[in-house]
Amino acid sequence: MDELIQLWIREGFLDGPNAHDLGAFTLDTLEFAYLLEIDESKQCIEMHDMIRHAALWLARDQGRKENNVLVSKGESLMDETLAKWGDAKWISLFDCISTNANLRSPSCPNLTTLILRDGQLQSFPEGLFDSMPALKVLDLSRNRWLTELPSNVGNVTTLHYINLSFTSLAELSVALGDLINLKNLESLIISDCESLSEVISEEIEFPRLKSISLTSMQNLKRIYPSPGCFPSLSEFRVYKCLLLSQIPFDMENANSLQKIVGEREWWDNLIWCHGAVKDICLMKFVSS
Repeated sequence: MDELIQLWIREGFLDGPNAHDLGAFTLDTLEFAYLLEIDESKQCIEMHDMIRHAALWLARDQGRKENNVLVSKGESLMDETLAKWGDAKWISLFDCISTNANLRSPSCPNLTTLILRDGQLQSFPEGLFDSMPALKVLDLSRNRWLTELPSNVGNVTTLHYINLSFTSLAELSVALGDLINLKNLESLIISDCESLSEVISEEIEFPRLKSISLTSMQNLKRIYPSPGCFPSLSEFRVYKCLLLSQIPFDMENANSLQKIVGEREWWDNLIWCHGAVKDICLMKFVSS
């Protein structure tokens, strides 16, 4: 549910300091109206087939632009599939399979959202991200075979949101180093990357990064070389990262903080650069 709300925010559907709470309220309202089904764990959300078809029909300009929104499951990435991408604005493919790096890269001038998750992706067609000048949202989560990002993803300077959770990126700091040109990056979600001990090892500034979410990384000890990497960070969420003893805030950026969410045990063991920073962050802390 949290990932869906983050997607809505980065798509521009929700805005403002209480955007996350508004997203949760919207989901509850849609569930109450029987337009969505949400399980008790809040991890699985389903839409009735009739509602889904109606939503896709509207998003495809009442059926006049079939390739405007591409949604499928269990589809292999082949040249015939990629040929449809040229007209797309939103692409969401689950359980994709691609082991062929020699595929032709389509030109996707209008593509703003690319979701390729829960699959077996190992590589990408050469130059793929060079053909996506308008891309804002990239979700590659739950591709367990994915060990590295293509270096040209850093050429997508419009990117706002990237989700790399449940991948096998062993050198995430290197992958993020490729993103140094992503001045528009606003949200970063990482979870279940058990081998990670640090996120960023170099002095790379992400001036517009507003939210970081870290979940279930038992060996994570450090995020950053200095708080200056994240001058605009306003929301910080941590869950099951008990070895993480420092957070990316100092006297310069702590005042822009709106919310820290984490376990009380984790919070009590944090090491602070200054007592005043702890006092400021304590006012924004919410125990999960």
